Amino acid sequence: MQENPTKALIELPRSFKVIHFTTVLLFIILLFTGAILYISPLEALVGNRTFVAYLHVASGVMIFVPFGLSLTNLESRPALAGVYKELSRWSPDDGTGLLSVPRKGKRFNGGQKLMANALLGSLMVLLLTGLVMASYIPLSISMRQGATFTHDLVAFLVTALFMGHLFAALAHPRALRSVFRLR
Repeated sequence: MQENPTKALIELPRSFKVIHFTTVLLFIILLFTGAILYISPLEALVGNRTFVAYLHVASGVMIFVPFGLSLTNLESRPALAGVYKELSRWSPDDGTGLLSVPRKGKRFNGGQKLMANALLGSLMVLLLTGLVMASYIPLSISMRQGATFTHDLVAFLVTALFMGHLFAALAHPRALRSVFRLR
């Protein structure tokens, strides 16, 4: 897919880029620590399961911190509110081409909006099921098994979404470079 080099990219606010990178870093930590906890041979290589589990739970709780801090930043709140508002609104032409170029004056296409909302919902499910798994609250075995099953299933789906997002970003180097510019 060729990019049109003459088409201007709409820049995202700097604070949004910082939130994105911080969330990505925490997500990568979650991905690797989750793989270590899930795949026994990897766990044997690392050796310290308790530390890995603690790092996984701490990163899972902290993944919502960048978003929360963005709401307290008075300087960038109006710009971020515009980004969040655009991500949460679905227009008729968003559904016609999920992978199409965003409409003139818009930052996101339908696929990007769908991805952002699916990830946010999935991360909430992962947080809740992860807290059930990590807590010492007396719950029935069936509740813990259900939380574990749901956590694993959603984690696999989110990993697939993340990999798709990564490949899409690599396929659009010009847009990727604009995300890395912290202006």
